[in-house]
Amino acid sequence: ELVESLDQWTVSMGSVVIYIGVTLVAAATFLQKVAKFDARSAYFAALPGGIAEIAVMSSTFGGDIRRILLVHSLRAPMVILLATLVTLSSVEAIDRPAATSGSFQISDLAAIVLVAVVGWVIGKRVRSYAGIFVVSFLLSAGAHAAEFIVAPNPAWLTAGAQVVMGAWVGTGFAGFTIKDLLRTALAGLGSSFLVIGITVAASLIIWQVTTLPLSALLLGLAPGGMSQLVVVAISFGVDPAFVAAHQATRIILVILAAPIFFRLWKGTD
Repeated sequence: ELVESLDQWTVSMGSVVIYIGVTLVAAATFLQKVAKFDARSAYFAALPGGIAEIAVMSSTFGGDIRRILLVHSLRAPMVILLATLVTLSSVEAIDRPAATSGSFQISDLAAIVLVAVVGWVIGKRVRSYAGIFVVSFLLSAGAHAAEFIVAPNPAWLTAGAQVVMGAWVGTGFAGFTIKDLLRTALAGLGSSFLVIGITVAASLIIWQVTTLPLSALLLGLAPGGMSQLVVVAISFGVDPAFVAAHQATRIILVILAAPIFFRLWKGTD
């Protein structure tokens, strides 16, 4: 049974690569051809990644960050809501208990600060896009995987980082008119429905060729917030490890591959 499960995971994990490509091309084409975004803005608004990573990448490569982040801000809650509703109606859920983590200690804070400082120092010397972000991300992932940092981030630390990120992004909306806001919101809604349709279709296809639960596939592929989708999985008895693994794969692939494919896409501007 374990070997069979691993085989099924291989199929679904491999499908993430195809899913990212199809979603990116479809959404970017819609935003560029229908919503009249420039190629840079359309590309980064269509990327199925987290809003923090997209903010860093779009500020590095250009594009209208206001339109890009507004599209992502609309898409994420729509995707999470749909995934929750579909999961709620599913009867295929796998009942697995959530893993518990230790309490946050001063040593964990010191380790996080150390990773951040090392990431900043090394990242500044990396001659690639968003070097500081990528290096810090890889160091943090390695530190958590090696259990150098074992406790989850405290709420105050996460909230503080979000406040700083939100304030930085908000300054970019200076001069953004109500007309621009409404037009971008409509484009965001249109691309969101397109992405949701692709997500549902991909989940149904994989479900047909594997024995994996449809609810787990939908939560694993959905381009929403990883932490929120894992919480949904835990709440409804869907395997959180499956969802987290697929969400992490999607995010890592987007971070590493986005700059490569951007060089191809920007030629369509």
